[in-house]
This record gives sequence, structure tokens and C-alpha cells, in this order.
Amino acid sequence: MVTHNIACIGAGYWGKNLVRNFTELGVLAWVCDVEPSTRAQLAAAYPTARFTDAVEHVLADPAVAGVAIATPADTHSDLARRALLAGKDVLVEKPLNA
Repeated sequence: MVTHNIACIGAGYWGKNLVRNFTELGVLAWVCDVEPSTRAQLAAAYPTARFTDAVEHVLADPAVAGVAIATPADTHSDLARRALLAGKDVLVEKPLNA
């Protein structure tokens, strides 16, 4: 049985595709995005996921095994570092900028 254990941080242009694919695989647990309208739109389409604007909520959840980061490139290194320090596996969608 597959458990919901993936979070998507950033649900913009590429993030929406990740959310859709993780949902189809049955593994999406969380979606984190700063834009309220994006969260509301995706929450209506994917009611089994939890939604937040705070990365801390995602990283504090012990059920989350991994995060996919699909935010602007200048935020990647900080978010990836925080996720790794929280013990999560990390996929960075775009080039990693330091």
C-alpha cells in the first residue's frame, strides 16, 4: 500500500504539474504555496491533500518522506537545505542557485 508521503513546495507553473502527477500516483500529502488563490484552486481540485503557506508545516510532518521544490530558483538552496536538515528527501525542479 502506498502512503501519502510527498509534499510539493511551490504550486505555480511547474508545481501544478507535480501536484497533479503526485496525486495520480496517490502519494501527495501537502501542497505549500504563498498565493492564497493558488491554494484555493488546487484545494478544490485535490481535496485529499493538505494545503499551507508555511514550509514549517510541511517539514514538521513526520509522515512526509520527501519534498519537491518548484519555487523561484533563488529560493531553492535555502528550501532544499531546510528540507534536508528536517530529514526529507528532496527533488529540486529547476537549477539550484546558491
